[in-house]
Amino acid sequence: MRLTWFGALAALCPVLLCVDGVKNQVIDVETKCDQNVVNVTIHLEKEFNGVVHVKGSNCIAAIGDKGETSIQIQLDARKCFLRVFKEQGTLWYSGSLHVQMSEAVLQATDPMVPIKCALGTDMLSIKTAFKRSGRKMGGKAEEEHLGKAWLEVRGSAVSSLTPTNALDVGEHTLLSVYTSLPDEVSAKPVDCKVEDGRGGVQSLTDENGCTTDAQLLPAFQAVGPGHWATAFPAFSFPDSQLVHYKCTLMICSGHCPEYNCSEGVNSTRNSRNFQDDTILDLVELYNSVEVTAPNIDFGYLRREAQKQTDDGEEGGWVCMSGPKVAMVFATLGALFLAAVFATLLLLIRHRRKYLKRYSYGLYT
Repeated sequence: MRLTWFGALAALCPVLLCVDGVKNQVIDVETKCDQNVVNVTIHLEKEFNGVVHVKGSNCIAAIGDKGETSIQIQLDARKCFLRVFKEQGTLWYSGSLHVQMSEAVLQATDPMVPIKCALGTDMLSIKTAFKRSGRKMGGKAEEEHLGKAWLEVRGSAVSSLTPTNALDVGEHTLLSVYTSLPDEVSAKPVDCKVEDGRGGVQSLTDENGCTTDAQLLPAFQAVGPGHWATAFPAFSFPDSQLVHYKCTLMICSGHCPEYNCSEGVNSTRNSRNFQDDTILDLVELYNSVEVTAPNIDFGYLRREAQKQTDDGEEGGWVCMSGPKVAMVFATLGALFLAAVFATLLLLIRHRRKYLKRYSYGLYT
């Protein structure tokens, strides 16, 4: 019996101790990018047969091929909600890739790979086909590089020092639009909104640039030539820490139309249709930021869902990760060994008392 127990324990220990040894390791990450696409190459220790997701979006980056130890991924910066930030006067793309080693299931050992790529420019180029013919621009139809612009989401100095540049809910945040355009062309940010990457959308400003909720985001103010900004406390979605900002840049011939945001409905003269001939095109700007809520408990959503699931059920499943299962087995094994050791001590003690009492035999 004793040999059988130790044999089983010896066979079980390698399984418990070598769980971390079978996982696939990321060796190196290489990135190359332009304004529209980020090319990522991930080198792994073993062959890859899984899926790569972009954190905070439904963008599936790649599905691995059998026998390959390197993954080549092409990310659409706009569709995959990559963050744009400026460092030392240069714009960078950044994001995180969830490398799912199995195509079917998630594992605790699946790595989260951060990516970062320098664009080598201080703003993003504006490509426009002048779909709206302006009086001064002559109604061009071909696509041209009109100028440069970018949308910045920046928190306080404290958050800028963190490796992920993550914000906290309620942190003072600046949403800024920067442009560099020819003299005869002007621009104005309108129709801003935020998305959670899973279909959830919250409007911030309407198509005229008027705020839809002043407590959530006040209206943009012109800070300087080609610079608009507004300050607000950072916010997040209940089930997502990544907030994706999108603003439409109205490009105009001459001065962009001004709208009276204090009125519930703008007059016909102030409407966009009346001054449509001054609007050359509408270009979308985008950016993303991670917003954490350390002092807000979003666990009530999970508890409520669990409560609804457990209604009408007498029992349920207990889900534990691999390390916790190993710890449970190790604890049970230690308790079993302690019980065996205590039993042996009691038997030895009882044997000694018996021999001491009947040192000459029971019938002497």
